[in-house]
Amino acid sequence: MLFFAVFAFGMAGVQFSTPDMPDNDGYYHIRLAEIMREEGLKPTFNWLPLSILNEKEYYDHHFLFHVALIPFTFGDLRIGAKWAAVIFASLAFLSIWFLFHRQKISYAWLWAIALLGISDAFLYRMSITRAQSLSLAVLALAFLWLLEGKNKHLAVLAFIYVWMYDAFPLMLALGVLHFLATAMIERRLDFRPLLFIGGGIFAGLVINPYFPQNIIFSYNHMLPKLADATSVRVGNEWFPYETKQLLENSLPALIAFASGIFALGLSDKKMDVRTAFALLVSLLFGLMLFQARRFVEYFPPFALIFAASAWTP
Repeated sequence: MLFFAVFAFGMAGVQFSTPDMPDNDGYYHIRLAEIMREEGLKPTFNWLPLSILNEKEYYDHHFLFHVALIPFTFGDLRIGAKWAAVIFASLAFLSIWFLFHRQKISYAWLWAIALLGISDAFLYRMSITRAQSLSLAVLALAFLWLLEGKNKHLAVLAFIYVWMYDAFPLMLALGVLHFLATAMIERRLDFRPLLFIGGGIFAGLVINPYFPQNIIFSYNHMLPKLADATSVRVGNEWFPYETKQLLENSLPALIAFASGIFALGLSDKKMDVRTAFALLVSLLFGLMLFQARRFVEYFPPFALIFAASAWTP
C-alpha cells in the first residue's frame, strides 16, 4: 500500500500538472466505457463506418480495459480518465516492485522508485488513458511467473491479456525468450511455459464475445503496420524517434541498460537464467523502440529490470 501510494503520488503529479488530457485516444476510451456502463458490455458501435471499426466488423480489442475504466465514468469523464491513468500506471509500477521483491533483488524498493525517473517519454506513455500501463503490469507478472514456473498462472494471465489488449503476442514472445534463456544457461529445453501461454491465448481468442471477428480484426489491424508502417496513415507513435530525441527523453533507461552489461563484466559468476532472460527481453523491446516510439512504454522498465538483476549479487 505504501509503494502504491508513492507511485500514485508521483504519477498524479505528472498527470495533474495540466488540467488537459495528455492525448486524444483517452477521450475515446473513457466515453466508450461510459456507453458500456449505460448500454451493456457490447453496445452498438456505429461511429466509424468507413474504418475497420465499422459496425459490421467491429471488435473491441480493448474490451477488459474498457471494463476496468467503467468505475471512472461516474462524474466528469475527463477527471475520471486522468485518475484512471494514474491508478493503472501505479498498478504497473507495483507489479514491477512485486517482481523485484519476489526475486529478492537487492534494494528492491530503490529500483522500483527509479521507475519514476527512468524516462520522460515512458512517464508520458504511462500518463495517457490507454491500455499500455495495464499491459506492462501483465508482462511484468508474466516475466515473474515464467521464472517461478507457475504455468497455470501464465495460462490464465494469457487468456485475460487477449481479452484486455491486442498486444497479447508480446506474452508469447516473452515465453520464447525464456525458453532461449533456459536453453542457453541451463542446457535444457522446457516447452511447458510456451504450451500454457499458447493454450491461454488460443482459449482467449476462441472463447471470446467477439469470435470470430476478433481474429479477422487482429489480422487487418496489425499486418499493415508490421509490413510497412509508412504505407498506412497511422499515428506518429508508429514511427521511430530520432537519436537526439531518444537520448533526451530516455537517457536514464539507456544508462541503466549499459550499466547492466557493465555489471555482467564485473561479475565472476556465470550469468543466471533471470539475468539472461531480462537481457533478451530488454533487447527485444529496444529493437522495437528503434522501429516505433510507442514501445518506449516497455523498453525503460525492462532495461531497469535487467540492470537490477545484473547488479544483484
